[in-house]
Amino acid sequence: MSKKRLNSKKKGMRREREARKILEKEGYYVCASKGSLGLWDFVGIPKDKNILHGLPRVIQVASNKIYGEKREKLAAFEIVAEKEVWVKRDYREWIRLRWNSTIQKWELL
Repeated sequence: MSKKRLNSKKKGMRREREARKILEKEGYYVCASKGSLGLWDFVGIPKDKNILHGLPRVIQVASNKIYGEKREKLAAFEIVAEKEVWVKRDYREWIRLRWNSTIQKWELL
């Protein structure tokens, strides 16, 4: 495995840890899909039923950008949950998007 690939993997793991901490701080129990085995990196279950009307959140974490094809797959995934994409750009804040099924678009949170 090349050094660049190893560093990318470490970076991805670091981003996922950061995202998990944010979600837990916002009041969610978090289940992770380790090793990019699924479409979503996390499922957040609210500790309080009043958070987002008790709906779980499924979250894909990305570094720097997420390609259109991947966003389309995430949007098309049918689930009773809030679908979100969190992108952490180098040395910047998180960009957090949520799928709005009414208007069929990703919206900035």
